[in-house]
Amino acid sequence: MSEYPIGTSTAVTDDPVLASTSDGRPAGRAEVRIVDASGVPVGVGEEGDVIIRGPGLFKGYYKRPDLTEASFTAGNYLKTGDRARLLDREGHLRISGRTKDIIIRGGENIPVVEIENILLTHPAIKEIALVAVPHERLGETACACLVMQPEATELGVPELARFLSDRGVAKQFFPEAVRVMSHLPRTPSGKIQKFALRNQILGPEIPAATG
Repeated sequence: MSEYPIGTSTAVTDDPVLASTSDGRPAGRAEVRIVDASGVPVGVGEEGDVIIRGPGLFKGYYKRPDLTEASFTAGNYLKTGDRARLLDREGHLRISGRTKDIIIRGGENIPVVEIENILLTHPAIKEIALVAVPHERLGETACACLVMQPEATELGVPELARFLSDRGVAKQFFPEAVRVMSHLPRTPSGKIQKFALRNQILGPEIPAATG
């Protein structure tokens, strides 16, 4: 993140398990908090929005005082736009998605990044992005946008459900629609443009589910 280049990191003294399963803890003099919708820090095991301040924080966006003002809290913490789960009292965290990319199914947040990372281990999947599609009863559900490996057979909802179930993922987090694509839209820096995906899949090919 260019606004605060090194906000979290792991150390050589950390448990190797944490080094492989977390996104680190506050680095140096960085102050990192995970807060709920009211700005209150969450407890261990809970998920919230990541905010940060410290000596590495940028001054603001060039010639965009409006954007700069909107990006900070009253305590001068930067709203990173990331969602994360607090793993322990030492501040280790695990990024779970982007604030604007949250999928809330029946009042429960789907851990988008975790599900994407699990599905990326499927040998037939080259790229994946989960995006929200409207649902009459649940509010929204997840649609898996897939780019398949060359020569791989296309996957559907049942195949993804079996794969996730075998890895202990709760049923409510399963994608309930699938869209196989030739490529995923990306920014010049390589980030997947989920807003562009949503614009594509909310057409007639995937109607809102009502079951």
